Amino acid sequence: MSFFNYDYYRIDEVSTNLWITGMCAEGLWTLYDQVDKVAEHKFDAILNCADFDLPVGLTNSIEDYAKLGIYDGERIPDGVVAKAVTFLEQTHGKGKRVLVHCAAGISRSVGMTAAYLAKKNKTTLHAAINSIAVNRSCANPHFAIQTSIELYLREVRRPSGPLI
Repeated sequence: MSFFNYDYYRIDEVSTNLWITGMCAEGLWTLYDQVDKVAEHKFDAILNCADFDLPVGLTNSIEDYAKLGIYDGERIPDGVVAKAVTFLEQTHGKGKRVLVHCAAGISRSVGMTAAYLAKKNKTTLHAAINSIAVNRSCANPHFAIQTSIELYLREVRRPSGPLI
């Protein structure tokens, strides 16, 4: 049985103007094959959740680009979830067409997209992941990533001001 699954490399629209895909670093041909597919969608922004760089040809025509450098299966360093959510608020939140990706489009990209949607829609992380899974059935962020996002959401939802 092969681990390679072409479904991971589909470009799935998980919310209006918000897509997720996987771009495998192990098989660089997949990255280069994706260049044409990504160009067809005319994205305004790309959020790279992976720990590898994209080919220059893929980012040349992109207005907004951010790389998070997250390793799958590990706790996300402080500030990285906030950086992802802020990037998505400043791009997707302003109506831009945004692609979020990691290596397989299962864990890191789904997690960062879910963090943004959970904050934006004032819902739980699991509800946001489930809404993504409607259009991306392989959506399944690693437990360590979910834990990091839950800590972030708890922090941003904490009431401010003095307790009475």
